[in-house]
Amino acid sequence: MLTTLLSESPRVDYICLGDSITGWNNFGNISTWPFPTYPSYLAEKLSLRDNPSVLNAGIAGDLSINAEKMVRYCLGHFPEAKVYVIGYGTNDLAEEEDIQVVSGKIIGSLEKAIDLLIRAEKKVVLFNVPYLNFPFPSIGKAKKHDLRRKDYHNQKLVERFSSKLTMVDICSHLKPQHFGDTLHPNAEGAELIASLIYTALEKVQQVGQATTSAGL
Repeated sequence: MLTTLLSESPRVDYICLGDSITGWNNFGNISTWPFPTYPSYLAEKLSLRDNPSVLNAGIAGDLSINAEKMVRYCLGHFPEAKVYVIGYGTNDLAEEEDIQVVSGKIIGSLEKAIDLLIRAEKKVVLFNVPYLNFPFPSIGKAKKHDLRRKDYHNQKLVERFSSKLTMVDICSHLKPQHFGDTLHPNAEGAELIASLIYTALEKVQQVGQATTSAGL
């Protein structure tokens, strides 16, 4: 079951789609999730304005190929939602496939999902893929490998999407102290992501669907 945050109204205003960086909806009740995720902090920040309802539709372990399916589901069940925040690709990039190939697959999947949303006149915010957190210097080779892959992919995201929607760079802002493990942000990290997205949403609300990247 997807988790609606804050407002008790049946309406949904904002929808957050992605993997475990967004939510753990396949891991039971929100109180049992291994780490906090950004939608709860985003809902708190948005509540200072008009108490909107935020739907956390993140699914741990999800791949970008499912983004289109999730968008179709949400468009069908929550047609009133006006804003979508999307972040996929972390699990895809964990595969040791050629980076050009896997990045192209992620972007192709995202493009299908995002085009659906744009045709439905929804506003879209897309965030990039964070680096892994390597706390031990002895694994420097693995860290360099991860950085090269993420840097390549995140730049390709900018090239493909920055002219059609608002993009948020979470990758360069997340530092080791923002992680609870090798991959997942802790409370401080989740709140940081929420702050970056909130700033981008402020711009989206003011000027409509943005055509330049935010924080990239």
